[in-house]
Amino acid sequence: MKSSEVRDKERYPEELATCRKTKTGLELFLRPIKVSDEPLLRDLVHGLSDKSLYRRFFTKWRAMLEGQLPELAMVDYERAMAIAAIAMKDEVPEKEEFIGVGRYYINPKKHTAVIAFAVRDDYQNQGIGLVLLSYLTDLARRQGLLGFTAAVLANNETMLHVFAKGDFEIKKEMSLSIGVDILMMTFRQVKPERPDSAIVLPYLPKRSNSSTSHIHDSVYISSSGCQFSN
Repeated sequence: MKSSEVRDKERYPEELATCRKTKTGLELFLRPIKVSDEPLLRDLVHGLSDKSLYRRFFTKWRAMLEGQLPELAMVDYERAMAIAAIAMKDEVPEKEEFIGVGRYYINPKKHTAVIAFAVRDDYQNQGIGLVLLSYLTDLARRQGLLGFTAAVLANNETMLHVFAKGDFEIKKEMSLSIGVDILMMTFRQVKPERPDSAIVLPYLPKRSNSSTSHIHDSVYISSSGCQFSN
């Protein structure tokens, strides 16, 4: 086993794994990304259309992103967070598939974090981005952060709509010449109800010897592994 995988196991925050349901009824398993997820991140990037790729990375140069994948898979959970969304299925696939990823990088001086998302094209417009935003907001609040900043294409109405549904006070700080707006999204005071009405069930994965429960070194939970109310 590689030394990076050993370190990954020692500090991996399994307790942050959770189950949620989107507005369209899609059941998701959310978990932090780890070093061994690099192949899954590669599959996600390769599955993005040129349009989706540009909206997330502001480039269509896939070869450049290949070199960034190891860094994207290596997360310092005290300074950043990266959460993968996995669709729950009745049948266990050959391997996990990331259908979306949300992440943030903390700016300790300002007590804020830079946030970004990517959702696979065939799963867009199903509420996955909103669920990821809601959960990342929860995690950021726990770390004492005051809000997020985001670089968004001015014509990316989908992402702007997702942010508008979040629990933020949003202010445009500047507009760049390349058509990108820099947004400051300050957290509002905590409310009793969640902004996206998602069902949240903290889930601590349990190790099992059953080949139908886990694949490789990643946790896969079938739809029976989480309980959702109608």
